Amino acid sequence: AAALAIRGRRPRSVVFGARDDGVDSDSGSAAVKPWRNTSVEVLPGADHFFVGNTQRVVSLTVDFVDRVVSDIEEH
Repeated sequence: AAALAIRGRRPRSVVFGARDDGVDSDSGSAAVKPWRNTSVEVLPGADHFFVGNTQRVVSLTVDFVDRVVSDIEEH
């Protein structure tokens, strides 16, 4: 895992709310586009705090952690 971090390939998951007043999802997505090994999700109708969308955020997070753990176990 340390080698991945040094090379900037540590897996990342970024979730934006499409109705976030603080971070425009298009700008945020563009800002993280150069990041290697990064998944980006934009939740329609979600605000900055994901009110009413927390279960979807939890599901995305669990899926992300499962993928990372699976990748680690394969190597």
